[in-house]
Amino acid sequence: MLKKIACLIILALASSVAASPAQAFPMPATPYYNPYLAQISVCNTSWAYPISCVMQATGYTQVGIPISATGASVIYPGQCGYAYVYTYQPYYFISATGLADCQFY
Repeated sequence: MLKKIACLIILALASSVAASPAQAFPMPATPYYNPYLAQISVCNTSWAYPISCVMQATGYTQVGIPISATGASVIYPGQCGYAYVYTYQPYYFISATGLADCQFY
């Protein structure tokens, strides 16, 4: 009887772990900017599976104002996803940062 209960507990734990939702993981986001564009790129070069990512690009103007944009994309193996943010005169970007939160698609 004790063996049956132990087997049921192990089966219940194993099925709950297998049915748990995918966990998000951070991906490195490569920033790029010029005076009027800030962008980040996230590339799927590590896995043979598509990943779904939420990306945020932030550009900082010469007066210290951060301007952000968020994008979402499914990135297939060997491909890259991008998020962009733009500004206009009299402001221009002096730096850019970005982050991406991904999970297997």
